[in-house]
Amino acid sequence: MLYSNERRSKPVEARALQQMQNYFFNSPGWDETQESKTSIFTMLLGMAYEQTWYQKNVRHELARSFLLYTKTEAAPDYEHPNEHDWEELLGVPFLTAIAASFALFAITCSNLGTFDPEWPGNPDYSQLEAFIPAKHLRRVLDLLTTTVPEAKERAKATAQLPVGLQRYAFNPLIERPFVDLGNGLRYAPQPQFVLRAFATENLYYRGMQRWGRGFGSAFGARVEAYTGMQLRHTGEHSVIPEFTWNKKRVGLMRSSDWFLVTPAATVLIECKSARMSLEARAGTEAAERLIEQYIGKAYRQLENNASEISAGNPAFNHIPSDRPLVGLIVTAEPMIGANSVQTRERFGTGLLPVLTASLADIERMSSLSPDNLGEILLRILKDSHLVNLSLSDAMANVVGSNAMPRNKLIDETFHELTPFSKIRDALKPTRK
Repeated sequence: MLYSNERRSKPVEARALQQMQNYFFNSPGWDETQESKTSIFTMLLGMAYEQTWYQKNVRHELARSFLLYTKTEAAPDYEHPNEHDWEELLGVPFLTAIAASFALFAITCSNLGTFDPEWPGNPDYSQLEAFIPAKHLRRVLDLLTTTVPEAKERAKATAQLPVGLQRYAFNPLIERPFVDLGNGLRYAPQPQFVLRAFATENLYYRGMQRWGRGFGSAFGARVEAYTGMQLRHTGEHSVIPEFTWNKKRVGLMRSSDWFLVTPAATVLIECKSARMSLEARAGTEAAERLIEQYIGKAYRQLENNASEISAGNPAFNHIPSDRPLVGLIVTAEPMIGANSVQTRERFGTGLLPVLTASLADIERMSSLSPDNLGEILLRILKDSHLVNLSLSDAMANVVGSNAMPRNKLIDETFHELTPFSKIRDALKPTRK
């Protein structure tokens, strides 16, 4: 709908798009007050966020969560919450919580979406005790369990969406995927929620509930630190961290968060712990405001840094300026549409082209060789189609999906989390 299709006999024009939007607005249940406020772009966000959630790589989600919350080296002011703080909140070690969620998912899938809390006390569980103590498994199960009345109250406590957007409303099962109906068993209507219970996003909201605004600041610092850790994980890339410099009549200034130097381009990087609110994900006008708040600000910061480099500011002498400059905005989670032509035209700068990437995109990008990374970014920016895609999709189009290297740090971390093959073997007797 946004960009037409190369196989069409003619392009989709603005009038046709408006007609499709009107059909949508006239559909049963749509709140007509939204018609004058919502663009086609924001309307499509609800559908996009609804679908992409199920396309995330679980291996990457769990490894990223463990690395981000426990292994990144944040500044001393933001070292809390650390791994010990999370253990206090969860009631079990962070690593054990992730392993337990995997075990609960496997058992639940093997038993038609149910789990018997008494099972860890059976002799069958002895093979698993060494990896996940029964008391820890029960603790995680309780942590992820709700009741019907509790789930209803939790849903009421969240932001209310217009009538036509109720399908995108908060689902309390994402937070607590098991339901206790009072008959002894726990039920998981969607077991995939169990597997993702300790992914970055779910733990973010637990952290905000426990530590408040201070956690938000610490999270932002960890997003920045995680980006640098990923860029450096192969030991092949030339990465320059943020630095301070004095600006006349202004005072102390901060540079971009990171500079990635490749033979073909110098990449200026701004990190934002941006999160799309429920209203924005549902496709309301809140999406436009958040994109302005996070993406628009980052564009201006990148432009300011590029201006100092181009002007020959001595404080930036160690940043190579003899090659094209590229801007990269890194967000904690994917911001769908941030690379769209509308966004880039709205915030774009003449000093350097800019792309927006999520942490998942950075994990893929940092695994590429420095000899071709810069060339790949420049090629994406010059292609009128690829530049609109997520960075991961665009890179895969250039390199080829099968040729994209695996992220060694993610793979090693996933295997460190727990011996999944041994857990799988231990769970075999429970399958029906």
